[in-house]
Amino acid sequence: MKLYVLALGLAAVLTAQTPVSFLEGRNGGNGSAAATVVADLNNDGVPDVATVDPNNGVTIFLGNGDGSFRQLPPIGVVGSSIAAADFNQDGNIDLAVAGSVLLGNGDGSFQSPIVFDNSAVLVVTGDFNGDGIPDIAATSTFAATVQTFLGDGTGSFVAGPVTTISTSTLALNSMIVADFDSDGQDDLALAATTNFYGGTGYLEVLRGASQGNFSVSQVALGSSTFSRPSALAAADFNGDGHLDVAVADWYLNRVLIFLGTGGGFRTPIRVGVRPRQVRLPSRT
Repeated sequence: MKLYVLALGLAAVLTAQTPVSFLEGRNGGNGSAAATVVADLNNDGVPDVATVDPNNGVTIFLGNGDGSFRQLPPIGVVGSSIAAADFNQDGNIDLAVAGSVLLGNGDGSFQSPIVFDNSAVLVVTGDFNGDGIPDIAATSTFAATVQTFLGDGTGSFVAGPVTTISTSTLALNSMIVADFDSDGQDDLALAATTNFYGGTGYLEVLRGASQGNFSVSQVALGSSTFSRPSALAAADFNGDGHLDVAVADWYLNRVLIFLGTGGGFRTPIRVGVRPRQVRLPSRT
């Protein structure tokens, strides 16, 4: 499976706009990946990679520690999102793929899938009820709701609260977990648009309350009526102690940086992205 990495030097863009360069990448295999997660899946202290796509399922790449990987046979659980956590508290990393959980054996292999939601498309993991056990938040592409599934520490989940987001006509493209208001509770951010193929773009922010509940706020990405926010990232880009959000807008070739205030977000900084081909030096 070929792994393509798009690296955006956001911190550099916000300061001196210093060019960022990378060594030539290594090919990880053949195929395509809809989502990727990095974790130590075989407990050797070296980061590994798990990818998933809607056709071939989950593929595990065990890291060798030198930037190369060993590909394992695919696991037939398909999806377009993947998350990693120790759901059954046994010291091994597990995977959540769409609406299923794969419990890890600690050697890069996994047990048979446990289905917790047949309709889930986007999944993320966090501690949404504050009990120290990983939970799951899930939604489908055209859902107007986010469902929490509360972990019991054995790898099983109990359906938690359902949160309705701001607009019922949105298509949801990406979801991440972070504590945006620094209250110690995990929050959610979703990249959304009024139409799957492009429309008015929104950043949906769901602030964690208690027991898997959220309060919802909506931030428009701008005046354009033809955008498609497709990916999110959270970090403190300006070093003020508050988490910020970067939103990649696929159709408009831009990244919007929403600087956090600890209780909300400032007017976004728009960064234009112009894809170009770069000739990489060959290895000698």
